[in-house]
Amino acid sequence: MIIYRNKNRQSFKLDLLREVIKPNMFKRLTSYLVAASILLFSCSLSYGQQKIPLTVLANIRDEIKKAPFSKMFVIKSGPVLAYAVKDKDYKASNPSLRVFSLWTDIPSQNRLLVAVQYCLPNKAIAFSNTYLAEMVLMNGKQPLVTINRYIKVRRGHTAVIRPGQYVPSDFDDPFYDPFWSPFGFGFSYSPPTYIPAITCSAGSSRFNLTSVSKELARLPNKTLDMRLIFNNGISQTWQLGEGTVKALKQLPAIRRQVSSRTNVREDVKSIH
Repeated sequence: MIIYRNKNRQSFKLDLLREVIKPNMFKRLTSYLVAASILLFSCSLSYGQQKIPLTVLANIRDEIKKAPFSKMFVIKSGPVLAYAVKDKDYKASNPSLRVFSLWTDIPSQNRLLVAVQYCLPNKAIAFSNTYLAEMVLMNGKQPLVTINRYIKVRRGHTAVIRPGQYVPSDFDDPFYDPFWSPFGFGFSYSPPTYIPAITCSAGSSRFNLTSVSKELARLPNKTLDMRLIFNNGISQTWQLGEGTVKALKQLPAIRRQVSSRTNVREDVKSIH
């Protein structure tokens, strides 16, 4: 008969299992978010009335997955050249709850966009008629940029990040005494422990940024709050990293605004 000395082994095992599950869950969600961003990004590429070739989608997928976060990268797809920056924010206690954003500039089409994909704990966001309608970048309590010209939305739905599962049972000797080891007076059976499925309210929105390019160029180089506002009034506050804010200013459409402001300041100095 096998006797366990640690009577808290069941709880220890659950903690250990959660730690093992967590990386796999993180990888699965990352793939899910990247796939969603690819679809949103590919919608921005113009191929006339033709469908986007699978080889092109595969190239876009690889480029986005390989690109580092919070740095500008370039994607060439046929005749189209796009500049992009990707960002993520997640809960340290549960990495499956997060917000992923892909900021893109396609100069040849004069398009400046952001695609936002979210996986949030609030179940009310999963209602079929709920969608992300607005995003506000804030410095503390001060609103800096309001982004609300949405082009495409995928309404809220429930996403299963990890299905429910049972943890195998254990034997535990309630009368264990090291003096009698390896003999015990008896054992008790612990039934399998069920770990519930992990779900979130998922969805996505794509916004046109052309009208706010000047405001984006004026953003302070620091981590900003990013308030997500849904059409049913629910709001969630996440963060846009300092590295991403700096990288956004390298996108051609925004860089032109930064250069324009710099030239104006230099002209004013020369007058004085």
